[in-house]
Amino acid sequence: MIAFPSKYLYADELNAALQTMYDKKMYKELVFYLEACHSGSMFENKLPDNINIYTTTAANPHESSWAAYCGDEAVVHGTSIGSCLGDEYSVRFMEDIDNHPGDSLKTYTMQEQYEYLVKAVLKSHVMQYGDLKIAQKSIYEFISGGAAKLIDGLKKLIDFIAPARKLEEKSSSIDNEKYRLEYYRMEAERSNTLEAEKEYYEEIAEEGRTTKLFEIFSKWFNLPKRDYSEEVDYNCYRQVVNSYEQKCGMNIDRDFKFMTHIANFCTKGISPKKAQLFSVNFVNKKDLKLLG
Repeated sequence: MIAFPSKYLYADELNAALQTMYDKKMYKELVFYLEACHSGSMFENKLPDNINIYTTTAANPHESSWAAYCGDEAVVHGTSIGSCLGDEYSVRFMEDIDNHPGDSLKTYTMQEQYEYLVKAVLKSHVMQYGDLKIAQKSIYEFISGGAAKLIDGLKKLIDFIAPARKLEEKSSSIDNEKYRLEYYRMEAERSNTLEAEKEYYEEIAEEGRTTKLFEIFSKWFNLPKRDYSEEVDYNCYRQVVNSYEQKCGMNIDRDFKFMTHIANFCTKGISPKKAQLFSVNFVNKKDLKLLG
């Protein structure tokens, strides 16, 4: 699953939508770039190779993607904005397009760009899925016209935010799954106030509590990491995620990385009600001593 500010998109829903688009002849060929932590999990062993869709992702199913232009590099016209400005994969992709102006893009293939991104993206593993024959085609075939205007607008935005800069190999970057905690740390350091420091230590405590909770959850149900050939029961997955959200709240920036434990649970044929019973015993009490 991937997250939006207040909703989620599950892999079965995304792939069903793409299949419907193919069945209804809503495209000839489609190229899909996905920047998200664990983004490979949306397509691996799920996206068919015969529906004229080619996709690349920022990360494989098992890992985070990384934010870029962080810390001292997160400065816009002399003002630190207290956040990273982009993500490594997206920045590399757009800068690579920028490096192929005019007609040079007409002979630059999707496969060539994929091979470049595999080497250029240092903190995660760029992946490709679907119909790999499309990767042999020119990028220009897919980003000319309206798409080219979109890319041009994004490049102008980047130039405004970070004029005349390129993402260097040693540029600062942060694991997106750890970004929330890092944000509070940077805020405490930047503002040097007791309130900001208190928020930072509260976030450390909450992160530790949630980590311990899911460690117990995994041991309780004897959940090893799943092999990605194992199919997730998405009805189970939605039920347990919804139950967790209702009983604990869901802070996407903090909690989302733990949802892989629920996905592991939902490959084992265990009733979702047992996960809900676990939440009654452990989650509702929110007792750090109990989790200690």
